[in-house]
Amino acid sequence: VAADPTNIATTELLARIQLRAGRVDEAAATLRTAINRQPKGDREQQMLRTSLAQLYVDALRYTDAVAVYEEQLKDLGIGDAPLTTDDEKLVAVRLLQRIIEVNKRAGRVGDVTATIERMRRLLGKDDPTPDAQHIAFLRDQGKKSEALQAVRAARQRYPEQTGFLRLEAQTLADLGRVDEGVALLRTLLKGSIDD
Repeated sequence: VAADPTNIATTELLARIQLRAGRVDEAAATLRTAINRQPKGDREQQMLRTSLAQLYVDALRYTDAVAVYEEQLKDLGIGDAPLTTDDEKLVAVRLLQRIIEVNKRAGRVGDVTATIERMRRLLGKDDPTPDAQHIAFLRDQGKKSEALQAVRAARQRYPEQTGFLRLEAQTLADLGRVDEGVALLRTLLKGSIDD
């Protein structure tokens, strides 16, 4: 790394070795040094930040991992105001989904819910992504009846999204109502070769 500080793969490998040796702070410093060497917003910088966040997750330092993702959002100019461009929305979804996953692993139900609501504010009422995240979270928690109610509400709001129909069928199957799920899926079949 000292010989070629721009070598991302070597930097990440060094940080992984440091992590395995139990030197989490040293590994994080290695990655942060490499991040600071990259131009702001650069693809390699974003990859290194993702590696840093994952390092923290692997070390069970969930608060630090979320902070790294929040830094990325801030550096990209994404706060709490509704987003207007598809590129901003795509990046926000990717990073917020990672924050949701970290908070799930940490068992922070309130933070998961707050992040989903933040996603809803950023993306606007016409985007189904927050609903999909909410339904997945309910299912992960074993709240199958609540998930069924939420997926049915999402189908009403987004009738063109066949993914919610499939999700409803899966949730019905989870509830032991397999015949209802199968009947629902059959509405998607058109009797063509594409089925």
